Amino acid sequence: MRIHHVITRLIIGGAQENTILTCRGLAQRGHDVTLISGPETGAEGDLLDAARASGARLLVHPHLRRDVSPLHDALEIAALAACFATDRPHVVHTHSSKAGILGRSAARLAGVPVVVHTNHGLPFHDGQPAPVRRLYRALEQIASRMTDRVVCVGRDMVDLSRAAHVGTSRLFSVVRSGMDVDRFLQSDSEGILVRRRLGWSDDDLVVGTVARLVPQKGPRLFLEAITRLASRMPDLGFLWVGDGPLRDALERQAVERRLRVRFTGLVPPTEVASYLAAMDLVLMTSLWEGLPRVAVQAALSARPVVAFDAPGVREIVLDGLTGRVVARGDVQELAEAAEDVLRHPSHGRAFGQEGRRRFADEFRWEKMVSDLERLYSELLSARRGNLSRNPTGAAGEGL
Repeated sequence: MRIHHVITRLIIGGAQENTILTCRGLAQRGHDVTLISGPETGAEGDLLDAARASGARLLVHPHLRRDVSPLHDALEIAALAACFATDRPHVVHTHSSKAGILGRSAARLAGVPVVVHTNHGLPFHDGQPAPVRRLYRALEQIASRMTDRVVCVGRDMVDLSRAAHVGTSRLFSVVRSGMDVDRFLQSDSEGILVRRRLGWSDDDLVVGTVARLVPQKGPRLFLEAITRLASRMPDLGFLWVGDGPLRDALERQAVERRLRVRFTGLVPPTEVASYLAAMDLVLMTSLWEGLPRVAVQAALSARPVVAFDAPGVREIVLDGLTGRVVARGDVQELAEAAEDVLRHPSHGRAFGQEGRRRFADEFRWEKMVSDLERLYSELLSARRGNLSRNPTGAAGEGL
């Protein structure tokens, strides 16, 4: 199959890692794969080198940008439509909200046989002002009519999409966001080295997280929670892996509160497993998520998770089985739950082992690629069947 993937930007992030692994797997299986991205990067770093090494052809479109721009957006739809008309892909698969709107529009203009979109996280959520939320919901409703299948990485996203009247149940499929599972299963010894490099002994207790320092991830709430936790357990160490625009302000606040927090800044994706293995507990303060990859990675690393009850979280953090879930925004309850797990290490070990047992096979990237390849084939076969019953339809040209 000729398959084109479109994503807004290749920063270091879950959606981007997912997309590059998909391209890599499809290319290894012999498909002709093209990855189209915009040029923007950010404080998170970029995955352009990983994309170039994936085996897919990488095209960087200058007009594909995250912010809304009527001029650039119109030019990008034209550029994508021209690309699709020339390359004649069998499948166009879009990722992220902006690329999803522009890419699906261009694919339909170019008569691409099968159009798929992945929701790594819904573009509308209750953390937005109501007018913005209504606008993005309306755009998704329109785009869904140009889509043969919407892939969601979690079941919560299907339910939320249905509740927002974005398509019928037949429009959606759940395909888990794949990752290099073995990297996390085999990271314990590397975690010991990270602890020593950061100045912690094997006996120290370390609470940490992996996330961008942006409002979505609730870093100020994380700081509030660990302030309360440190007042009860003063010997705790804290670790934040990631970077973002809020880092400087949060580092100052941590110093003012005399908290022992190590901010690592950017860490290559290949090293995330060793940092998770250095933690005794993973604390998540995200206010909204699609499916939290860090929660999955923590489970694969056999680490307990204490998290706010954001969408998607309960699919991974099973309260009382793989960790603890508390009401979203309740910092006091979060700190108390974390303290309880830390003071009962046998519970924490049991949570971690149960998470590893449950999710080791479900989130392998090879399974994700197989599931998507099967989905593409089924949609193409259905398209061919429709054309055989309606041979005058022009959209199937090139199948």
